Parts: sequence; C-alpha cells; structure tokens
Amino acid sequence: MYAMTAAHPTLQLPSIARVTNMENGRQVVVRVNDRGPFSNSRVLDLSYAAAEALGFARQGTTQVRIDVLPEESRKVAQLARDGVDVGAQMAALGDVVRRPVPPAVTTAASDDAIIRAASYAPAVQDSNLYIQAGAFAQRDNAIRLSAALSRFGKTRIDTVSAGGRNLHRVRLGPLRDVAAADSTLSSLQRNGYSLAQIVVE
Repeated sequence: MYAMTAAHPTLQLPSIARVTNMENGRQVVVRVNDRGPFSNSRVLDLSYAAAEALGFARQGTTQVRIDVLPEESRKVAQLARDGVDVGAQMAALGDVVRRPVPPAVTTAASDDAIIRAASYAPAVQDSNLYIQAGAFAQRDNAIRLSAALSRFGKTRIDTVSAGGRNLHRVRLGPLRDVAAADSTLSSLQRNGYSLAQIVVE
C-alpha cells in the first residue's frame, strides 16, 4: 500500500503508467502490477501512497487520465522476465518514476478516464460525466437506442470520426456525480444494456 502501484483489468503486467488527477492536475507514475478492479464503473485501483500523492486518498475516488508509458513498460516487462527484482526494475527507469511537478489543471479526458479507488464518490462537474450505451455506423440505430433510453434520463447522440468513418455515439447524461452514474449504469445493465459504460468528456 505504500508503493506507487496500481491494478488494472487488462494492461500488461507489469507496465508503467502516468496517472493524472483531473480534479487538481497532480500526476504520479505507477507500476501496474495487479488485476482489478472488477467493476464496470472503475478502470483502475491505486495504492494508498499513489492516491495520497494524487490528493484523493481521503475522498476515495476521483476522475483521472491514464497514459501508458510504452518504452518504460517494455523495459520493466523485460527486466521482470529476466528475473530482476521489483526495486531494481524501478531504479532502472530513473527519472520517469519520480513524482512530476503538478501541471496546470486540464479539463480534457479520454473516454475511459474515470477511476474509482474506494466506495465514497465525490461530486464532479455536471457537464462531463455520461454513460455511453452504444456506438453505431448507422445513425438510425443510434436514434432508436436513444429513444429507448429516454426513460432513464436525458440522452444525446454525438457523431465522431473513427477509422475513416463516422460513428454515432449514444450517451445518457450529464450525470450529477459518480454515485448517480453508478446507479444509472446498474439500472441500464439490469435492463439488458450490458455494454453501457461510464465515460468522461
């Protein structure tokens, strides 16, 4: 709990990632060394030391951006395969594992940039937290899903370009906080929308 470590459902073990707290701009570099969390509303669990460095250990949860560091991840993975102990792996990475100077607060996040590290959910801006229920090449399909979801709350359709084609994303929200997003997501999943996920704009 006192090391800069994290758990992720699918990232290579071990790998190195930079985590930015979207609420205050603080950053840490962590070693992803475990699986979890096993919840659709969370993408990463952090150790106490990492959460404390990011400034959210007492509130328990926050929104983050996760940037995997590919070169450092390849290096640490090779060292692990070679049987090098964890301390030596991290030492070999040098300056990258030192805590960066906190940058200016950013307001942009990737679609999967929400992290839950504990059960207590703080308030978030009511303009950036959504549930995405689907993405379609055919707008008619998006319109049908949007209409079906209207009983759960306000919906919208965003059109984005991906891989040379347009995708129409169906989103529900904005939600007032993480607790509301969790509750709405659970309702959607109980009603058969198993691919729904919380996203942050």
